[in-house]
Amino acid sequence: MRRICLDQGAFRSEALAEIIAEEPDSVFVICNTALFEMSKSKNHWRSTVAQSFRILSSVPDRVVCTRGVGQCIEEEVQHSRPISFETLVCGASTRLIREMLREVASGTQAAAFAEFERTIEPMRALMQAKFLDHEANKGLALASSDRLKSMLPKTLLKAMRANEIDEADLRKVLSLLAMIHVIGFASRQVQSPMEWKAAASMLEHCSFVFRLTWLRLWKTAHWLALSGLSEIKPIKITNSAMDAHYVVFASYCDDILTQDIEVQKHAAELRNLVLVDSVAAEQAVPVFAKYFGEIALGEMVRCFHPGELGATNI
Repeated sequence: MRRICLDQGAFRSEALAEIIAEEPDSVFVICNTALFEMSKSKNHWRSTVAQSFRILSSVPDRVVCTRGVGQCIEEEVQHSRPISFETLVCGASTRLIREMLREVASGTQAAAFAEFERTIEPMRALMQAKFLDHEANKGLALASSDRLKSMLPKTLLKAMRANEIDEADLRKVLSLLAMIHVIGFASRQVQSPMEWKAAASMLEHCSFVFRLTWLRLWKTAHWLALSGLSEIKPIKITNSAMDAHYVVFASYCDDILTQDIEVQKHAAELRNLVLVDSVAAEQAVPVFAKYFGEIALGEMVRCFHPGELGATNI
């Protein structure tokens, strides 16, 4: 059985229809973000959703829907342990989406669509007011970029801009920075030694928070390598942050179905990190020290401000 995360652009694709026909055991994962994207138009969301669900409507019981990104983070914070695929799937949303798929298959838009509208309306208002402020998102991204730039040695930045750093080395450097971020994040959430042990487990098993942080670091680092964010259009910053949602959820799956080459690349990088590369500190530190020299990691943890790196409103 393959779990396949669906990018927003994949719902109407021939590739999806082919997988449904050729892989009868495959399961299709819909991110909460995808539901927002296809229903953000208040006047046309019903037709958009119906068209997007047309292909999947033949296999409603093979579809699951995730929780939101914020809910996944809250789950890890509340229980101090890495979220699993089974936990990030939302039972209530999955039930509703399957009912909507059945209504699409029958050519109706009845009780399930009405329930979805009641659910999506406050979410749409929140997203429009808070999360889709492109200028604000760019401002946060610029601040994050400056923060990361201040932490990286000039030799490393120079190597990145000259395309002279090995991608595996960059992964390890960013892994350690992401670890430091999560430690800083955890320091605000946990108190007792037992809780700290749980926080260490979140690192060891690539928690949702770690994956999202690493991905944002990865994207920010590559923007820095291209001389920064100042010339990038604000809407691209927002779109990149939303793409990150698909990529993180895809890292819990076997594959992602997308027509976006950049999303495919980032998904492969994150999956490689989770499945192949160890993020253990003892493996990352030698590469880290190559560029940073002898450094007291404890000092970095103490001066680190959780939430700054890779931050956006989304």
